[in-house]
Amino acid sequence: FKKDQYRKFKIKSISTPDDYQMISEVVTRRYKRLIEEKACSMFNIRISKCGGLINSLRIAKLAEEAGILYQLGCQVGESGVLSAAGRHFAACARGIKYLEGSYAKFLLVEDIVREDISFGYGGRAAALSGPGLGATVETNRLNKYVKNKVTIS
Repeated sequence: FKKDQYRKFKIKSISTPDDYQMISEVVTRRYKRLIEEKACSMFNIRISKCGGLINSLRIAKLAEEAGILYQLGCQVGESGVLSAAGRHFAACARGIKYLEGSYAKFLLVEDIVREDISFGYGGRAAALSGPGLGATVETNRLNKYVKNKVTIS
């Protein structure tokens, strides 16, 4: 990437650097503008592109309040970790129209999570339970794909 080609955004809500808050502000502002301009009839919400679960749920709420349909979009080749996040999003989002995701076992040679988080017959999938996202990362599988490891103490 060439630094002079980066998009620049005017961050208004915070005065000190905070990546999460800055992403949240920019993404939310973009969706609000789409609503104000009546630019679309449906949002494709991707957790990994919208700043995480909480921000994705905020966007879903904006869509509901504006009468705009929304779906959960997925990333091609997403691991079980992102699929688990999507499953939690789907369980929390009241007005969701369509769901994508949970394709790991169909697209990846090997997933990094222990549990099979793929969908069942007819696209049905149960809510996940357990600590965190309900998916257990298998460290030995993950380590196969690590290029650089940094330990923070």
